[in-house]
Amino acid sequence: YKKFPEYQQRKSMTLEEFKFIYFWEYGHRMMGRVIGVAYAMPAAYFIHKGLIPRAMYPRIGLLFLMGGGQGLIGWWMVKSGLEKNKEEIASNKEIRVSPYRLATHLSMAFATYCLTLWTALDVLNPHQMAQKVASGLSQESLKFARKILFFGAVNASLVAVTVLSGAYVAGNDAGRAYNTFPTMNGEWIPSGLLEMKPMWRNFFENTTTVQFQHRVLALSTLASVTAMYVSTRMSQALWVSTPIYTRAVMHAVAVMSATQVGLGISTLLLYVPVPLAALHQAGSLTLLTLLTGLVHSLRFASPVALPLRRRIAAVFSTSLMKSTPGMK
Repeated sequence: YKKFPEYQQRKSMTLEEFKFIYFWEYGHRMMGRVIGVAYAMPAAYFIHKGLIPRAMYPRIGLLFLMGGGQGLIGWWMVKSGLEKNKEEIASNKEIRVSPYRLATHLSMAFATYCLTLWTALDVLNPHQMAQKVASGLSQESLKFARKILFFGAVNASLVAVTVLSGAYVAGNDAGRAYNTFPTMNGEWIPSGLLEMKPMWRNFFENTTTVQFQHRVLALSTLASVTAMYVSTRMSQALWVSTPIYTRAVMHAVAVMSATQVGLGISTLLLYVPVPLAALHQAGSLTLLTLLTGLVHSLRFASPVALPLRRRIAAVFSTSLMKSTPGMK
């Protein structure tokens, strides 16, 4: 382990300290492999038995490829922390993995999780059930549901972008700078935001810019979720017409978004204790899970789903006319 760049720079890591790091790294890799086996073996069995609809084969295959690709991306990320030249080791800049590769690894993990979650929700709440819900609502209620659907999709996208920016905060160790809130060491807009050239590098490598944009995105997400919740609660009659599970998820999204911002601020002010930082990351996944569930629960209001509902109704009406004597 003394041949690794991190030890070469520090010259102080003991074998016991290395064992602690090795434990987490080894455990993470083994967990990834267990997930792969836990996914592939049951999938192959259920496909062999004909228990999975053929329409789901492409998505099952895509998820398998995404899982395998995630393992490759993980090694590609780790490798970036082991390929350091003597000049980099001798510099004062701390040895760490590439923030670009870290962000790619995290993004793939969240994307794979969200697609898996969406697939599970498709099984639990199939299109037929969504169409049944839609058929029992008035046009005004459907319009209201489309409003929530739009808000939910926007907020899910905001959370995804904020999570991505958080990967650059972690990759640049930006959480250990500017440990004050709401200002950044007394400045509302910190100096040095665009000091790197070319300018685009600041948004991915500049500690000041990376933390500032993460703060802005997090607070913007909270404001947007709050606006969604308040605006949808203003019409009590339409709110009650929304499916009960949609209303339950909406409440949870509102609470979790505020909780997540509180976790982020606490992590910053306490100088990034690892357990709290991990809880903050878990909070982002929880919030994204809830928003994904919210959007999925409102599929019946999607403009894509409505024409399908009309076609089903037309087919049903035609069949009824054919089967009933005297109807034309």
